[in-house]
Amino acid sequence: MADAAKKAAALLLVRQLLAREGVDTGVETKPLPEKYEDLRDGAILYRILARISPQTFPDADEMNEQVPSSRQNWVVRKGNLVALVRHMNDYAHQFLGAPETLNLTLLISPTEIANLPELTEESETPLEIEKGMKCLMELTDIFVVMVVLSGDPAVLQAVKSLPHAEQVVLSNAAKACITKHALRPRRRHGTLALEDSLKSGLHRSVTAGCAESSSHAAHLSYSLVGEEALNHQILQLRRGLDDANAKVLELDSKLHLALTERQEWESKYKNLLAEAELRRMTAAGEDHLRQLLAKKEEIVQKLTATIEDQKKRISAFKEATAAQETALGSFRRKLKHTEEELMKKNVERREALDKLSVAERSLAAQMNNRAELERQLEDLRTELALANAQTHNGMENSEACLNRSFGSVNSVDRVVQLENELDEARSQKEAAERLLQVLQRQVAALPSEGFGSSAAMGALKAQLRQAEKEKEELRNQLAATIARLEDAQGYWRRRGSTSFVDNETESPLLGGKIGGGNADSPSGREETDASGQQHRPCEKQDGVSRERTLLGSTLLLLGYRNLMLQQQLTMTSGGKFTASGDGEKENNGGFAGNTGSFLTRHRHEVEQGLLRSVLSRGG
Repeated sequence: MADAAKKAAALLLVRQLLAREGVDTGVETKPLPEKYEDLRDGAILYRILARISPQTFPDADEMNEQVPSSRQNWVVRKGNLVALVRHMNDYAHQFLGAPETLNLTLLISPTEIANLPELTEESETPLEIEKGMKCLMELTDIFVVMVVLSGDPAVLQAVKSLPHAEQVVLSNAAKACITKHALRPRRRHGTLALEDSLKSGLHRSVTAGCAESSSHAAHLSYSLVGEEALNHQILQLRRGLDDANAKVLELDSKLHLALTERQEWESKYKNLLAEAELRRMTAAGEDHLRQLLAKKEEIVQKLTATIEDQKKRISAFKEATAAQETALGSFRRKLKHTEEELMKKNVERREALDKLSVAERSLAAQMNNRAELERQLEDLRTELALANAQTHNGMENSEACLNRSFGSVNSVDRVVQLENELDEARSQKEAAERLLQVLQRQVAALPSEGFGSSAAMGALKAQLRQAEKEKEELRNQLAATIARLEDAQGYWRRRGSTSFVDNETESPLLGGKIGGGNADSPSGREETDASGQQHRPCEKQDGVSRERTLLGSTLLLLGYRNLMLQQQLTMTSGGKFTASGDGEKENNGGFAGNTGSFLTRHRHEVEQGLLRSVLSRGG
């Protein structure tokens, strides 16, 4: 609370002095300090002290020219405080009788006061604030002592205008400061004491009385001296005065020169302080810049490493891209080659489809031919039945019949020719089968998408199997007929009877009439027995029986020949649509020859059997 009251009293005194200064000079008053911390720049205190003692505080005009914004600079504040403390130290030693040990420049730190922040702006640590505030209070205490003990009327009026509480606070503070620093005010400053400021009139009367008594004593001393001694002293005093005036002039010139030099050195000192502060700030900025530069170099190194890594990755990507392009080129070539092969396969497939369509048309033609042959076979059977009826009704001359039967033997050449054609048809049929297998393999190798030839091939195979089955049936019937003829010949030779032969030869004819049925079936046997029982008494009709046998064999051979011709037509039609048909035919030549030799032997055996049967019956 004491510090707060002291601060408030000092601030109020400063405001009163500044206000009276504006009234006395008639100059517009600058803004008054609002709070105690506004005194930290030192300019206000310096201006008040310069009014009291202009010679001791010569830089007031320079400080007055400073704008308030410039005083916010730490360097300017410190320069003002340094000048204030130095001149206050000189004033204390010159007018307040301060001891030689007192040095205000060491007692009061301008740096601490300059670092003292404003309450609303800067933020420092509490310790720094406490140090700065302590130095500022010490400075204001010495300032109050100097102002009050100066004896200036304006200051006395300002002190009188203060409230009694503030006067008491300032009086106590001044007494404490005088006692602390051992200040001894000189006579001209001893005319006023702070505690008797309210009774200044009484002190002035006392001081006047003392002055009158001292002057009276001096007058008495002068009356005792002789006139000559007085004149001599006057001359000496005049000479001393002249010497003193000369010295004063010399000292005045020296003082003026010293003041000029001091101002120059102070300005240089301020410039040096400003430069030092700038250097300090620059050094701090340089340290910051060095840190930033180090960080920048680290970042540049990292970026360089990253760039090198990226370059390596890009090189690897380029190599991989080149390899991919090479592989893509090879894939494109393979794709092009595959497309060409696919086009070729499509062409082959279309050709195979064309061949298959031609084969289907040929098969349809073969089926038509087969139906036509069946119709012709029925016609032949009908004619044969009609011939048998005519033979039963008009056969009277056995010799004529025998001659006719022998005449029918001339048809053996026709049978041989038919067997040769049968062998050739067999060989062509086997060649066609091989060609069909080749076509099947080619079709299987082609793309199966959209290729629906399985049904047509199945139908063609089924028809070929049916034709083969019918061919085997005809072959079996022919073999059975030949075997029965041989059995009949042997039995006739042993028994000497022709009835059994006639009975046996009726069954093939009946089998031919049936249209390729099995001669060993029960119905065939019954018909054979019936015909044997019917013709057994007619032994004179053996020529007719032989004729029937030959006609039945010829009918079977004709049917077999027609079937082989149909197969030959089919195979020759299919052989036109393959490029390897000639090679297949050449390869099949040996096989056909072998088969033909077997059929030829079989045919010779049949011819010999027929000749023996005819000759034996004729004999």
